Amino acid sequence: MNRMEILGILWITAIFWMVAPVGAYLEATADTHALAAGDVLTVTGQTDREGGVWIWAVEGGRLMCDHLETNEEGGFSWTVESATDSGGYTLFVQDAGEDGQPAVTFQEDDGRGEVVAPEGAGFSVRHGPGLAGRLADVFETGKGDDGIVRLTVPVYPSWADVDGPRVWEHGETITVSGTTNLAPGTVLTYELTEGGIETGADPAKIVAEGEITVEEGYGGRTWSFVLDTGHLNPGDHLFTLIDEKRNLILTTVERTVQGQEYDPTYLALAGDRLVWINPAIDPDHLYLVSMEDGTTTQVNAGTILDPYSAPALSTDHLVWVGKEENYSSSGHTKIFAYTIATGEKTGLTEWKRGPGMPAVDGNRVVWKERDDRTLNYSLTVAGYDLATGTGEVYPSEEGWKPYQPRTSGGLVVWGEYDGKGNARVIAYDTRTGKTEQFTTEIGWLEWPTVSEGYVVWAERPGDEYVVMMRTPGSDRSEEVARTPELRGFQANGGRFIWQETGDRKTYHLRILDAGERQVRTLLSKEGAFISPAISGDRVTWIERGRDRNEIMVYDLVTGEETTLPAPEFLNLTTPTVKETESLHTPMSEDTVPQSAETTPQAPGFGVAAALVALISAAGTGRR
Repeated sequence: MNRMEILGILWITAIFWMVAPVGAYLEATADTHALAAGDVLTVTGQTDREGGVWIWAVEGGRLMCDHLETNEEGGFSWTVESATDSGGYTLFVQDAGEDGQPAVTFQEDDGRGEVVAPEGAGFSVRHGPGLAGRLADVFETGKGDDGIVRLTVPVYPSWADVDGPRVWEHGETITVSGTTNLAPGTVLTYELTEGGIETGADPAKIVAEGEITVEEGYGGRTWSFVLDTGHLNPGDHLFTLIDEKRNLILTTVERTVQGQEYDPTYLALAGDRLVWINPAIDPDHLYLVSMEDGTTTQVNAGTILDPYSAPALSTDHLVWVGKEENYSSSGHTKIFAYTIATGEKTGLTEWKRGPGMPAVDGNRVVWKERDDRTLNYSLTVAGYDLATGTGEVYPSEEGWKPYQPRTSGGLVVWGEYDGKGNARVIAYDTRTGKTEQFTTEIGWLEWPTVSEGYVVWAERPGDEYVVMMRTPGSDRSEEVARTPELRGFQANGGRFIWQETGDRKTYHLRILDAGERQVRTLLSKEGAFISPAISGDRVTWIERGRDRNEIMVYDLVTGEETTLPAPEFLNLTTPTVKETESLHTPMSEDTVPQSAETTPQAPGFGVAAALVALISAAGTGRR
């Protein structure tokens, strides 16, 4: 039987002990059938006799007696705040009888009380048990014609419950709540300490504390507060709720803070910061890492990450694409930007079809999106200046569909295709408003990328990939490298890196210094360089380990290769969701569609393909 069922059967008893004279009556009721400490008890009633009424209250071995005058209708009201934690109140409501003089009275002298009744039935009042029974005997034998109503109102011990769940996910903003029988307005104190019931330290380390107020909620009395678990370490914690006024611990429960599994599948690099995600395991967060001290900030995406569009990073901003909750039916996505210095999150687009493939340089964000102004399927490249809060759509010739925009130093480049087997590279200078076509209309090209004014892309006129480059101020393109297989470009500071392999057994990480026009091999490995990136003198990539993926860092100056430590708040056990062993994640965005029926975000040898494969593997693992 729960507390509410007990409360439901403990009704107030109201007992008349005599048959009053004809026409005389006394009524009295309490406003509740049970109390908790701090509750206010109100007794109301009515009598037709003169002289008012007396309220005798026995509580916890104490007796008090109050005389109340009645109003014109004979009504009266009496209140008391419960100061006890258990037991209850036994109340006797007495009128003055027909003669207007009560038969039983109470005299108090210098803190001592005396119940005075006819024929010596009274007694001296001393603090202790049995008062209610003795007073009942007095009224039974000596009340005369006084009207008497007896009320019994139990007081239950103070208690509080804590709602589930027992496990809190790290990095979430949660509401901790529960119920109590304490009166609304009661102020409680909570403490959260590290360590569970078995491992708690003494003295315990308090990691969160505060005050909360009991409220009258739907279905009962409730308490709640908001807690950011991102400030807590993973592991067991003890949550304690305290009634400071009564120096009473109401409840202590164990809660476990659980970190997400560490298994990065895509990263981006800018300056001394790196961001990584794994939308298959954790589609709600991005992890921003300081390369200087290794600290990691868990950024709440505020939506489900879109696996078809990898996040982008500049020294000041983090950008990603979120999926609408009903994405399967609406297909709507939205571009978000996170300002690293302030932690402010901004939506750059409305929820609609198409926003994706973002890139960011400084305060400028660019992406491709669907042009909803046209009836046919049409794409545009859009941009947004986070410093001024203004956006624009970059010009594109009708009939050509742009994809994979990139930006650096005010120059925005993208590829376009016409759905007839032709493709080209377009550049738009945001400083001058000038648009320029960098290539002729050729059959296949991919991955246009820009850095320090240099624009690099790949063509495939035959069996090999040809790396092409356009230098600033030049109207000619030149070949800088050839390779049997190439997987996209990442760039920074006029240097471009890519992964290539010819035999599917050995993978090579190559770098082009555009200013020197030099191409060399940085590293060769048996495993793929997943999602490589470059910034300054650092090159990073994800490497498949025995148990999970690891982020690797290569110093271009010293040639030293190190493993980036995993954040302490994440779960380092073997992930339950793994990508397939044969997965070869490329380092850039999606492949150009080969027909008008396919869209620019159809997965090919790009990050989208890799992430889709990961999600497929995750689905298989969970089934």
